[in-house]
Amino acid sequence: MDQFVAACPTFEECLLNWVIQTYQLIWICEEPTFRDLCLSLNKVCPIISREKLGTLIEYNYIKVQQKMTAILAERYVAITTDSWTSIAHHNYITCTAHFVEKKTWQLHSLVLGIFKKNGTSNAVDTVA
Repeated sequence: MDQFVAACPTFEECLLNWVIQTYQLIWICEEPTFRDLCLSLNKVCPIISREKLGTLIEYNYIKVQQKMTAILAERYVAITTDSWTSIAHHNYITCTAHFVEKKTWQLHSLVLGIFKKNGTSNAVDTVA
């Protein structure tokens, strides 16, 4: 994921990167203690709503999806799936694309999605 995250010159970009990289909940920007923290660092820090943060995440998702499409174009790709249960007994399934760089023989892996699910995993989950 780090290869898709550019330097963050604006507060919005830094907040977006932090929320995505640390798996924060989208409402974190409306938490009073978080806002107090931001204002303690910069008195003119913008107040971003949950809706605005959601829009930024959606826009970032589209940009990353376009970059991944460009990276995977014209390559031989292996797709793998995996499922696991967290310590809190939540079930997840993921899909990952793997390819080997022709010039360097370096293996690259890109996570295409992680999905929370109910119940045990089966072939229908993998297809979905």
